[in-house]
Amino acid sequence: MFASIAALIDKPVPAGVAEDSQNMLPALLGASPNGRDYLVEEALGELAIRQGNWKYIPRGKSGTIRYRLGIDKNENTPIPKGGFLFNLTEDPGEQRNLASHYPEKVRELRAILEQEAPGKHFRK
Repeated sequence: MFASIAALIDKPVPAGVAEDSQNMLPALLGASPNGRDYLVEEALGELAIRQGNWKYIPRGKSGTIRYRLGIDKNENTPIPKGGFLFNLTEDPGEQRNLASHYPEKVRELRAILEQEAPGKHFRK
């Protein structure tokens, strides 16, 4: 909503701020039916993407993001090379990483995320 509110008051969104936000003002005002079928989210400076029942978390800058969010109980758990991919319908607690089982889905979601946040550098 940050980008939509900024557009409403005619203010630019500063670089590096609300990177998970998209201007949806035209859709909110009924001027456009467009939207997106995915959600980009940010937590503690890390971006992730959710589309349908899938959630992808790339290898971010912090190896302890899942620990800091209370998902992982071990602060030193390494981030796997492909990042994290979860099926939230089958695994709402995000405990089973499926990235190695669905590499095409990882590539698809990563491409969307890189398009949405081109200034972010995601480690591979």
